[in-house]
Amino acid sequence: MSPIHLGMVTARTSSGRGHAAFSGPDSEWDRLALSAHAPPFSRPGWVRPWSAMARRRLEIVVAGPNDRPTALLPMVARGGGLGSAADWHVPVLEAIALDDGAMDELAEAVIDGRRRVTLDFCDPGGATATGFRRALAARGFTIRERVKMHSPFVDLGAGREAFGDGLGAKKLRELGRRRRRLEEEGRVTLAVDDGSTDLDRALTEGFAVEGSGWKAATGTAIRSRPRTERFYRDVAAWAAGEGMLRLAFLRVDGLAIAFDLALVAAGREWLLKTGYSPAWSRYSPGSLLRAAAIDRAFDDGLTAYEFAGGADRWKLEWTGRCRDIGVIDAFAPGAMGDLLRGGSRAARRLRCLAHMDMRRR
Repeated sequence: MSPIHLGMVTARTSSGRGHAAFSGPDSEWDRLALSAHAPPFSRPGWVRPWSAMARRRLEIVVAGPNDRPTALLPMVARGGGLGSAADWHVPVLEAIALDDGAMDELAEAVIDGRRRVTLDFCDPGGATATGFRRALAARGFTIRERVKMHSPFVDLGAGREAFGDGLGAKKLRELGRRRRRLEEEGRVTLAVDDGSTDLDRALTEGFAVEGSGWKAATGTAIRSRPRTERFYRDVAAWAAGEGMLRLAFLRVDGLAIAFDLALVAAGREWLLKTGYSPAWSRYSPGSLLRAAAIDRAFDDGLTAYEFAGGADRWKLEWTGRCRDIGVIDAFAPGAMGDLLRGGSRAARRLRCLAHMDMRRR
């Protein structure tokens, strides 16, 4: 077998039976994603930087010809089979498909010759999960599903007035009070940068704010790992070129005290990273920036504001609505499928025990 290169596309199989692997230009991949109105996390500008950060070898499975695919799903080798090209940095990953027929063909291409297929960070009620469940059941796969997280979002279609009513008069008054107190400290401004000029400088400033609090102490800040920072810089550069990037700064006399990194695509704004300076916490700069971001999303005519990630308490202060993000793990019939299923169950049990041990320390 040839040496592994990051970002390389391969058509490796485990049974001698092939599956369709994409080897066409990224422009065709992107064309398909835009035609299908796919979220940005399925597009090459996101997936290729992710594979470099995660150090995972991509296997891009397609339906239709390479020069004009009708469906596509970026995947990686995982647990003796194929799994979605996603981890906790990816809000959701869905297959790109022009129609149900293309999705069915894609599911067959992914399953063929595989003993295990994992759809991770997918919408359990979405087209990808529905199409793959049908194909997996027809092949006799054992299917296990679980919800990994409840991801909060604001339904902007309900209107600004309904959103305000949901927040309640008390929270709105408190936001106004915090804003007035902050204005006593200096000139308060909100700037939204699309990355079209001096992107590196803006990211450096934003990442410093994002990592200035508890995230730095816990190692979850963007700057905590060079590969993670490289990923977000690469994604931001790509998104800026596509007109999707939103870098929001709340400033007092020019000093950035809160920061958002977000993408706007397919009618939704996705909050990827956010943070604020703990020295200004008494003014709730994160909340002030959030109120401004959601207000801007209404102005832009978007359909949803996606907080991404799990249902943290601060997110639920803004909405009671969440969408499930889950995993579908499927194992082929036969001894090898049973073996992989048993190994997967044992590995998950060990991870749970390790997590419980860490929490006790």
